[in-house]
Amino acid sequence: MTENNVLSKFDFPFRVGCTSYVYPGDIEFNAALVAKCFDDIELVFFQSQDACNFPDKKTIQVLCDIAKKHSITYTVHFPIDKKAGSCDESERLGFIKQVNDLMNLTQELNPFAYILHLEGIHRNASSFEKSTWQNQVLKTCEAIDSFAYDRRSKICVENLDYPYTWHKDIVDRFGFSYCMDIGHLLLYNENIAEVAKSILHKTRVLHIHGVCQGKDHISLKNNELQSLVSPLRDSVRLFNGVATIETFSETDTFESLEVLKKIWEK
Repeated sequence: MTENNVLSKFDFPFRVGCTSYVYPGDIEFNAALVAKCFDDIELVFFQSQDACNFPDKKTIQVLCDIAKKHSITYTVHFPIDKKAGSCDESERLGFIKQVNDLMNLTQELNPFAYILHLEGIHRNASSFEKSTWQNQVLKTCEAIDSFAYDRRSKICVENLDYPYTWHKDIVDRFGFSYCMDIGHLLLYNENIAEVAKSILHKTRVLHIHGVCQGKDHISLKNNELQSLVSPLRDSVRLFNGVATIETFSETDTFESLEVLKKIWEK
């Protein structure tokens, strides 16, 4: 049982989630359809000049009703249109406002976790670029920490296109947690078992998705099962957080769920 007091619908030590964009339609429409099949729904939010899906009070009430009816939790994925590690202060401030707004708007949902991308760097960056980025994300995270209060441990920093060790000091300093994206580790040829050994004890959310020919967030069916079986199964036996199948179509999501079941059976 997790701290949100929700049991899994599956025979795993962890709970299984999916995204809020499995079917064509808005968050409410998707939540109503997938809530009976999954334990958690990752609410994927965006805000740009062209579109915004931040929830209003009516949407929050609908999501609360769905959660109560189906005994699910929600994970909030912060927008990624602005870079948390940008050298442009106005862009960073805009990102911080998005985070603050969403934490306030979704407070009634009591999210299991908040997924944070520290965008603005890549693994081939120079030492100067890396140092500059770390200084900028430090400022961003200091600001987030100032209003996160008792929700700090729910803020999960996700590994992206750079070694997770680059943000380890940030996670430790502010008491944040990790979102361990297994698909990204596969994409960049990281050792899943070694990363899990290092950070799984501070990981609230796993992201699971297929990788094929440089493309990720696709069905796990596209992977050789053996590439996932040992590192995934053996690493997460004691994990009791949320494992989100982070795909964005009905086929990819439910195919991946079946693959995950087969992995566990092995």
